[in-house]
Amino acid sequence: MKLALAGDTMLGRNVAELLEGGWSADLFSAKVRAVVRESDLFVLNLECPVSARGTPFPDPDKAFFFKAPPATATVPADLGVSCVTLANNHALDFGVEALLDTFTHLAGAGVAWGGAGVDESWAARPACSGAPARASGSSP
Repeated sequence: MKLALAGDTMLGRNVAELLEGGWSADLFSAKVRAVVRESDLFVLNLECPVSARGTPFPDPDKAFFFKAPPATATVPADLGVSCVTLANNHALDFGVEALLDTFTHLAGAGVAWGGAGVDESWAARPACSGAPARASGSSP
C-alpha cells in the first residue's frame, strides 16, 4: 500500500482568490499529481474551515484566521485526496458554525474527514477507511 501525506493545506485567502478563476489540478505540480495518482490513500491536513459563515474567534494573540469558501470543498476530492484531518489550530478560526459547515461541504464533495466532529467520540472515529464521512447531523 502506498500512502501519500500532505501537511498544512489552506484553501482560503490568496488560494481561494486563485481558485475563483476556475479550479484545475494544474494548480499543483506534475510531481505532486504523480504521487497522488500512485497512492492508495492520500491524507492531508486541511488547515481551515470551509464555510461562508462565522466570525473570527476573539483571540487578540492569534495573528492568522483562515477560512475557505464553500466552492473549494471539491478541490481535495478532485485532486484525489481520500481523507482530510481537521485536528489543527485553525479548525475553529470562524467558530462552531463554520466548522459544522465544513462537515457538510466535505461530505457533499465526497471527502472523508477525521479529527473534528459534533462531539469527542465522533471526532475520534476512524474516517479514512475509504467511505466518505457523513455530514453534520448524521449519525457516525
